[in-house]
Amino acid sequence: MDSPFPLILNGAKPGRKDAGQFVHALADPEILESSGGYLFKTCLWEGKLHISIVPAISEGERLHHYDINVPDPEHIIGSVSATGEFTLLFRAEKIGMDNEARERWKS
Repeated sequence: MDSPFPLILNGAKPGRKDAGQFVHALADPEILESSGGYLFKTCLWEGKLHISIVPAISEGERLHHYDINVPDPEHIIGSVSATGEFTLLFRAEKIGMDNEARERWKS
């Protein structure tokens, strides 16, 4: 059965093996710990779900979200910690945000 949003993983449509390795890496505590977790960006673009993901640490260097590319500038960023905790970060509009609105976003 086809997904309503075909998946693009790091710029290409993953095969069953690639998708399985992706899920395994996110679920394996040893891999998570050795990679320092993962950073990702995701977006919907032209009817496809794009996920670009990198280890948080590669060759001893810390990577950053700005190192990751997806086709839509209106993307969502997130991370998977070394302990397997998922975090999604949404961009808040700065224009017209008063102190009350800022406090709601913080909580």
